[in-house]
Amino acid sequence: MPKGKILKEITIIGFISETDFDNTLVISTEEDDYLIEPNALGRELANHVDEEVEVTGSVTIDEDGNKVIRVIDYDFFDDERDEEEEDDYYDDDEDDDR
Repeated sequence: MPKGKILKEITIIGFISETDFDNTLVISTEEDDYLIEPNALGRELANHVDEEVEVTGSVTIDEDGNKVIRVIDYDFFDDERDEEEEDDYYDDDEDDDR
């Protein structure tokens, strides 16, 4: 558990990945990378590597200067929008065949 001072509670959107050196989970956003503290909710994210996630949590800075997020809540983005666009594409093709 990080021993740094809690900076603030934030909500970030990014992709989950694992570090190469010790399999620590990381959320990479457009602005920064956040190590995921391995609390109960943080460990749940291990099953979702390479997925986009919205995470709310408290951020601290560890002894190496890394931002660490303690996950309070998270939500995944579904692919319904992509599926609808795909359906529209195929529907258009069927209309052309008539």
